[in-house]
Amino acid sequence: MGNMYESIVSLCAKKGMSVSDLCAAADIRRSTMTELKMGRTKSLGAKNLTKVADCLGVSIEEILSEKEKTVAKTDSGHSPISENIASFIDALPADQQEIAWNMVRSVFGEKAAD
Repeated sequence: MGNMYESIVSLCAKKGMSVSDLCAAADIRRSTMTELKMGRTKSLGAKNLTKVADCLGVSIEEILSEKEKTVAKTDSGHSPISENIASFIDALPADQQEIAWNMVRSVFGEKAAD
């Protein structure tokens, strides 16, 4: 996914705490984090983001940059999502593969199928 929730989970793990522990320590409703986890919200507001950063002992920038690390490249240089898409398309019948690759190219550009 590579979203803010995953970033926070990763930072919590580094601190040896759960997201529930974080919510209690930062005085944030657990439902706020659930909304973030489920994708109903894409990020925390400035107030809650500041509370999370303070509680984790990191800067807001570190939370945001950790988000980028969760979409790391694999040994092939592609993101895990790209590899999943390629695996899915490769499993399709031959006559449907070209159609699927054309759809990917139309959405992501020509480099997407490289």
